[in-house]
Amino acid sequence: VEALPKIEGRGEGKLRKNERARTAVEEGLAAIWEDVLGAKSIGIHSNFFELGGHSLLATQLISRVRRMFSVEVGLRELFEEPTVMALANKIEEAMRRGTGIQKPEIKRTGRSSDIPLSFAQQRLWFIDQMESGGSAFNVYAAVRVRGNLNQQAFQNTLTEIVRRHEVLRTRFGVGGGQPIQIIDPPGPFEITESDLTATPAAEQESEIERIAREEALRPFNLLTGPLLRTRLLKLAERDQVVVFTTHHIVSDGWSMRVLINEIAALYPAFAEQRMPSLPDLPVQYADFAVWQREWLQGEVLEGQIQYWRDQLNGAAPELNLPTDFPRSPAAGSNGANEIFILPQELLAKLKAVSRSENVTLYVTLLAAFQALMHRWSGQTDILVGTDIANRTQAETEDLIGFLVNQLVMRSDLSGNPSFSELLKRVREVTLGAYSHQDLPFEKLVEVLNPDRSNGKHPLFQVKLHLDNIPREPLELPGLQLDYMEIDNGTAALDLTLTLWEHGDALSGRIRYNTSLFRGSTIVRMIAEFRSILECASEDAAIRLDALNAYLDQANQTRKKAQSAKLQEAGLSKLAGARRKALRIEEREGEAAS
Repeated sequence: VEALPKIEGRGEGKLRKNERARTAVEEGLAAIWEDVLGAKSIGIHSNFFELGGHSLLATQLISRVRRMFSVEVGLRELFEEPTVMALANKIEEAMRRGTGIQKPEIKRTGRSSDIPLSFAQQRLWFIDQMESGGSAFNVYAAVRVRGNLNQQAFQNTLTEIVRRHEVLRTRFGVGGGQPIQIIDPPGPFEITESDLTATPAAEQESEIERIAREEALRPFNLLTGPLLRTRLLKLAERDQVVVFTTHHIVSDGWSMRVLINEIAALYPAFAEQRMPSLPDLPVQYADFAVWQREWLQGEVLEGQIQYWRDQLNGAAPELNLPTDFPRSPAAGSNGANEIFILPQELLAKLKAVSRSENVTLYVTLLAAFQALMHRWSGQTDILVGTDIANRTQAETEDLIGFLVNQLVMRSDLSGNPSFSELLKRVREVTLGAYSHQDLPFEKLVEVLNPDRSNGKHPLFQVKLHLDNIPREPLELPGLQLDYMEIDNGTAALDLTLTLWEHGDALSGRIRYNTSLFRGSTIVRMIAEFRSILECASEDAAIRLDALNAYLDQANQTRKKAQSAKLQEAGLSKLAGARRKALRIEEREGEAAS
């Protein structure tokens, strides 16, 4: 253990002597924390989650621990021992036991033989074969670019990104009766331009929305490619919007952030006509696909499958939410959004209760959402889907590609638990799911083969997603880049709740299927979700029955207020009609005289 190399450049000078790393493992672990958390002066008593750590950063930390110390430490150990000293003890114990790495490193493979698809890619490929011409799996992002954009430098930047990432020049064909990846050689990247400078400023926003939605709904051809499109909308001399669209088979939400970050790193170099200095990628997505096929089989695969079989055994086949319109197997996927903001004070309270209950903010939000679904459905067996980046290997963190996985979070809300008890239950469910996140969702559906005759999404119909990736504007020389929210008008599930930190507040969006719900119903649901969070953050000992009683009373108060307002409006209207009638009578009397 003591033979590990000394980590240079750490900010230990500000630490008191009793906080400084004492062993090589503590030293290495503190350096990892500084890298992952972007913090300085990490001491042995520093708490990962109190410093802003969350499940996504925890996954990155674990992958770095695996690489530095050649031992396997699970997420559960980090959640249970969240200080440098305590986790270092776990690592040293694993090193003494000789607990080796269970998950092999991803390595580069040759390109001379056919390259298989990853499990997730194969599912999308099969769907495309049956339903070609669809856009359900398009991934898109829009970025507002303010400043004097050097278009040649921008095109060179995208050309370099496509060169760096094989997956962006990959097509999908058939070889030996199986789908395969076909990687094309690098070449110049083409950007489609649209000039909106003549469009009145008042109409530009709606035109941006229309064009972005048009791009999001335009299908890709997986055989001919390319599977990345970029459209530049010129609004004014120093104002433009860039719309990126890819097929999910080569990208995911994390990938779009990688794309934007690489633009931020490469564009200044090309604009200043100097060579860019981004390091080469250690592996490509094709290497991940080969690695996944080789590793996820035999005992490893069976172990993952058995966990999920046990976890979902006897689960409710569907969540019976009351809908405004009857469900039918032929129901469309048209969707709409309702956006809301949870204020700074509430977010601070939620983080405080999360710390006191030894859970992450995600667990607290998931527990509240499941309490909401329990209230609306009347069920106690609640299944909620969630996205996980699935970048458990350090080599995949900077890759563009389809790595995201879907997990099923099944919680038991029976027995009228307190919110504190519910947090404990949800925490266990979450840790178990994170520890078995490698089984692709499509493989899980294939194994469990749930009934899909009613047209519902398999295993879950609602999803919660906490977006932990920063959305702050990117500053480049002479440019500012801001992410834009674009609605493509579709909904893959009944409901999807997405939350993200925006400054000191928590922003949220519920995307819902408009063939099932009215917007007014979703607004009421959002109000109840906020009330649950407020009650739980004030008193985690509150029980679900008491929480429901409070919400019932709040709804009655709201209805009475609405009724009084309507009655007042009606009386006002009636009084106005009477005054009008009297004036008419007076005029008629004057005319008669």
